[in-house]
Amino acid sequence: MKGLRKFKALDRTRHNPAIGSCYGKEAPLNRLLIVGMSHYGGKYVTSPDFTYHIVEAVIKGERRIPYFTKIARLFRDSDERPYSPQSFYPCVAFYNFLPDEFRIRQHVQEDQWLNPDAQKFFFRVLDYVQPKRVLITGEKLWRALPSCLPGRNRGRRVREDGTGLFVPFGGDDRECCWYAVKGSADCLVGAITHPSTRKFNQHRDEIRRWIQRFMTWTSRVPPTVPGANAQSSSQQPRGERCR
Repeated sequence: MKGLRKFKALDRTRHNPAIGSCYGKEAPLNRLLIVGMSHYGGKYVTSPDFTYHIVEAVIKGERRIPYFTKIARLFRDSDERPYSPQSFYPCVAFYNFLPDEFRIRQHVQEDQWLNPDAQKFFFRVLDYVQPKRVLITGEKLWRALPSCLPGRNRGRRVREDGTGLFVPFGGDDRECCWYAVKGSADCLVGAITHPSTRKFNQHRDEIRRWIQRFMTWTSRVPPTVPGANAQSSSQQPRGERCR
């Protein structure tokens, strides 16, 4: 039975990624990283391998968690059939952005989003997993996503050229981004509404169609020439998240 790669803790103080044993080998999914927000349920969820064991239990059918099922069924295999959780998660990587649990269920406080250690770890995961696509699950997480390393020596990781692909919800910062990955090609980062919301359920078909575009998107839009009158959306940097 397909499962997960052997657990490796990149940082024993936070939630580490769970990487499927077939990650990068399933053509429709290629190298896909799913990023969630956090867990809830008490202090024990801070164990570094907690996420790993949750995803492992989902693959084995021991846990049925709507979040994981809804995400999996957005994607289609080579025969255009929706994935089940058991067939999907052995082929992708998954991790939660926050190192700590929700203090209030499904509510993240501002200082948690702006935690520099969480921001640094996001880039560490990118460089370790080396994805080609990164799907952020949650509008608030998308808007809090860092564009560069925090601290004095800020290294900007969002490319200046845009994508021309926009996330399937409203608000500012709607354009997907190309992120630099050390030792690998740039990855496309986009987002959907969190699966636990009513908005997700109301727009599920639209989100599913958007996923199909996201997984095959390769276009890059060059940044506007300096001095030109128009400003492309790709030149609206995510620098406000560089904290």
